[in-house]
This record gives sequence, structure tokens and C-alpha cells, in this order.
Amino acid sequence: MTKEKAINKVKLSENYISKLELSNNVKVKSIKLLKQIYRNNIMIRKKELKGVIGGILYIISLFEAEKMTQREIANMIGISEPTIRNRLKEILEIMSNGF
Repeated sequence: MTKEKAINKVKLSENYISKLELSNNVKVKSIKLLKQIYRNNIMIRKKELKGVIGGILYIISLFEAEKMTQREIANMIGISEPTIRNRLKEILEIMSNGF
């Protein structure tokens, strides 16, 4: 991933985090996970960025006890709830494989 593309992913993620009013902890962990996923996983690179970010924000907000519903995240980002669920499954699978 080029530095420019990485910055664009980070800026987009930060924009959604701000709009959803999530904490700095969610921001830091989400961006870290986003970078790791795109650096290390070919399969998910082909997925739409907004869906990947949605899945990441959902899982990190749960881990940080800042529960956001899939619907809230989907509506803010402009994707469907099934997209979040599908990306979430892929992200959890990647994480369980020693990510």
C-alpha cells in the first residue's frame, strides 16, 4: 500500500469516527487494525473500503464498550447492515488466524 493510499484510508476512517462520536481509543485501535489488515491480507484488499471500515468500527466499538449498532454505523457510512456483518466475519476470521 502506498503512503498516499494509507493516508486516504486513515482520513476516511477518522471522518467516520468523528461523525459517530467515538472515543480516541476506538480511533487509535481502528486505524491500527485497518492498516494491519490492508498490509497483511490480500483477500480483504479487494473489498470496498467503506465496508471494511464499518466492520472495524463495529468490532472495536464493541471491544471498547462503546456499543454502536450495525444500523447506526451503516447509515453513517452509507453501506448496508449485511455488508458490515460480512466484513465483520472476515475480520474476525483474519484475527483468529494469528493476525
